Amino acid sequence: MLETIKRFQHENQTPFCSAILLFVSCTGYYGVVRSTTDEYKNSRTIRLLLSFHTREYDSEVKNIDMTFVRVILPGGREEAGLYAQVDKSSSAFDLKEEGFIKIDGRKFPIVLQDRRENTLSKVENTTTTHSVQDTSGVSTLSVVTGSSSTNWKQAYFYCPLSTEQVEAIKNCRQLEFRYYAGPDPATISVKPSYLGKIRKWAEAK
Repeated sequence: MLETIKRFQHENQTPFCSAILLFVSCTGYYGVVRSTTDEYKNSRTIRLLLSFHTREYDSEVKNIDMTFVRVILPGGREEAGLYAQVDKSSSAFDLKEEGFIKIDGRKFPIVLQDRRENTLSKVENTTTTHSVQDTSGVSTLSVVTGSSSTNWKQAYFYCPLSTEQVEAIKNCRQLEFRYYAGPDPATISVKPSYLGKIRKWAEAK
């Protein structure tokens, strides 16, 4: 399963594990442009989930999962934005409200709305295996000999995207996102394979 592979890779790259992602019940949706209909709102939602690492090697921000969303409303009007889940070290500052998108060198200021943060922890036990012999033969016994805990922060936010920004993304060759954890920058430089998926999301009908 993609979820297991992704979590294994992430835990071996950093001491932080990825938690449940926004708006996703199956990790098979990573990198896939999806369209769903809401019969109650009479609207259609086009979304794309991608996972990124920051460009700064020493950043306290370790992983960012972003869900790009376009909502097509009755009459053809659209709303666009992105939802993000951010994994950070336990010592990281809170995310600031201000940020930027850079599209082909042009900088657009953005606002991180609905920000919230949680501190999470994970306990891992160390076990030792012993062979035990009794009247029924030899059996294996596992004994917990120690444990260690890992703490990290997880932040969420929503960032609206303007029509101008979505139109610029459709044909762009370079795309970057800049967030700030306190005074520390966290930059996402979108690689070409991901950029093609984001353009496809922006153009989807």
